[in-house]
Amino acid sequence: LLRDLGLLVRVDRWLVPASVVFPGTVSLTYFVRRSEFDPLWSEAGEELDGFLQKAADFWKRRESIAEIRQDPSELEALLSEVRTLVSEQRFGEAREILEASLGPDGAGPPSVFEYLAKIAVLERDLFGAIGFQLKTLQLQPESPAYRRNLLFLLTVPFAQFPSPPTE
Repeated sequence: LLRDLGLLVRVDRWLVPASVVFPGTVSLTYFVRRSEFDPLWSEAGEELDGFLQKAADFWKRRESIAEIRQDPSELEALLSEVRTLVSEQRFGEAREILEASLGPDGAGPPSVFEYLAKIAVLERDLFGAIGFQLKTLQLQPESPAYRRNLLFLLTVPFAQFPSPPTE
């Protein structure tokens, strides 16, 4: 997902089913800056907020990203169920429902990715939250709230995480 920020993302899943720190598979995430996005950085003057604004402007101009259009009442019912699960701290179930609502190519409405980002915050998954919030901004690049949320996630000291943005 971070490819469109000018960064390459690689996630490798190990064959080990658990680690000493976390139950479940181990993954490694790292980022490499892509040179074709250097003009965005130079225009932004290396300031992250400026870069995000330039990236959002870029996404506004380009061809639409794949997005599933869902019936508004169906989407609200889905999000209502997710809110209930989250209020009961059943984050895994809420995430599974949201992920199941995505298309086979991973496309979905911005609100689904916004909720996935919020759940990732609650689960202390900073990189997951960044990826989902980035997808939200890509789908609605005109949203200053989505840009501020992504900026927060990209700059929050990990020790302070998961203090979520107040949007």
